[in-house]
Amino acid sequence: MNRRKRKVHPFRLAVLLVLIGGAVYVNQVVVPQTPPLFLPTPTATRDPASYVTEGQTMFAEGKIAKAIQAYQEAVRAKGTDISSYITLAQLELYNHQFKDSLSDIGDALLLNPTNSTALAIKGYAQYNLADYANAEATLKQAIDTDPTNALPHAYYAELIATEIQQLNQVRPLGIQEAIDEAHKAIDLGPNIIETHRAYGYVLYVTQNYQQAIEQYQAGIAINKNIADLYTGLGNCYFAKSDTYDQAIEAYLKAIPLNPTDPDPDIYLARVYNQEGQYPMAIQYAELAVKNDPTNPMRYGTLGVYLRRNKQYDQAITDLQLAVKGGTTVDGQVVSGVPLSRDPNISLFYAAYGLALAQVNRCTEAAPVAQALLQAMPDDENAVYNANAILDQCKQNLEGTFTPSPEPKSAKGTSTPAP
Repeated sequence: MNRRKRKVHPFRLAVLLVLIGGAVYVNQVVVPQTPPLFLPTPTATRDPASYVTEGQTMFAEGKIAKAIQAYQEAVRAKGTDISSYITLAQLELYNHQFKDSLSDIGDALLLNPTNSTALAIKGYAQYNLADYANAEATLKQAIDTDPTNALPHAYYAELIATEIQQLNQVRPLGIQEAIDEAHKAIDLGPNIIETHRAYGYVLYVTQNYQQAIEQYQAGIAINKNIADLYTGLGNCYFAKSDTYDQAIEAYLKAIPLNPTDPDPDIYLARVYNQEGQYPMAIQYAELAVKNDPTNPMRYGTLGVYLRRNKQYDQAITDLQLAVKGGTTVDGQVVSGVPLSRDPNISLFYAAYGLALAQVNRCTEAAPVAQALLQAMPDDENAVYNANAILDQCKQNLEGTFTPSPEPKSAKGTSTPAP
């Protein structure tokens, strides 16, 4: 059967072609450029340089913890920028975050293993973590890499002075080596705080206290927001003996710059103890314990001051943690320090034995006296302290009580050093 062909109207054909063309355009052009529905709008990426600017601002305002946070963001945003790693690690040194500094400067050295400043910071972090042998090797490498860089010379001067003063190490050139390194640091970098801090510390070790004070003050003039400068300044004032008020002022300025650092607290405790203000000494020694809760030396110092304030039972608790170790009421594990000729440690043992004797716990006190006699039979002060403990116990048995003497340290003083 023949079908009649329907005639296509030209207008309808034109409309159909327009619709087809529009569909093709939407499918090929519009849809690919349209973001999926119901997904969150992407956040614009922040320029890494803005974190650096923020960190610089925070540091200038003395907000080192916030400056550290800003530089941490900077290295996350741009992990190939060695300068951000170096600044971050140096800020962490200022804040006594030595393990963090060592980790971050390690990342910098992966980017450039021969960067002298990065090597210097690594060495100084190792030094502050008591890794003295590796610290010296790293600092020497930094100096060899760039002898004109002031920073490793400054750090090396501090290391040498510490080894001689605190560790009693004998070096071929003696303290003169530290003096020479400090002079080099000042000559190469007169406008950086580390050189003045190092020279100040070397002068302090050599008992040139007024000159040391001038160096710390020069560092503060460059940057007034570094806690260590005020701590060093306070130590110099304390050593002069007639400037305790200035020492207290310096330590009090250090505390807010690094509130978690126990050093200014324990130094303040030492000043107040020396002045006979035992409640104040105890207050700051307790703050040091709070900020450094696993360090037996903090408990020992606190215990000495508590005993002097006749708080014998509490003194025994803290001194026992220092000499025997144990677990605190809030679960902190403390390792005791073995008896040695270290003047502070021998003082802790003597104070512990005397405190036990003073509350008539002589079955515990007598072994402490015997330990002192056996460990240091040739040490006049150790023998004196041991006999004082035994005499106190004898008086307990006889019922004759006289004021117990202060224990003597190996330095001829009953004041523990931090």
